[in-house]
Amino acid sequence: MRFIHEAGYPRISVKDGVEVDRLSPFLKSRLVPLSHLWAAFFPHDVDGVTITSGHEGFRGDGVHGQDSLHYLNEEGEGNALDIRTFDVKQFRIAEFRHALSLLLGPEFDIVWETKVPHLHIEYDPKVPSARTHPPTPQAA
Repeated sequence: MRFIHEAGYPRISVKDGVEVDRLSPFLKSRLVPLSHLWAAFFPHDVDGVTITSGHEGFRGDGVHGQDSLHYLNEEGEGNALDIRTFDVKQFRIAEFRHALSLLLGPEFDIVWETKVPHLHIEYDPKVPSARTHPPTPQAA
């Protein structure tokens, strides 16, 4: 396991073998706020939020669904990650998921996966927004 975080921020752990270096900038920009929220909900988790899947793999490898946002897109960026939940109080996960959805906003989907318990977080805007697509300059 390795840690990624800036000094003064709660820990962000990354499971060995997990690739996060080519996550989309918008998803990466949410990691620190995510770590703060995790620390508020689970203060006794010394490893902090743990990313268990990033953009490793390729379409058709059977690890994720064929259209998974984990895989790199045309821009060479991954738009999904998974975080570990088995080591925290399970009754708080639903509350955490709700708070996280408010923090991240409607451009993100947060799915509670139960087969191997974890939270799947993906950047998946449904409609173009000013944050994802800059305004088109108006002709004079």
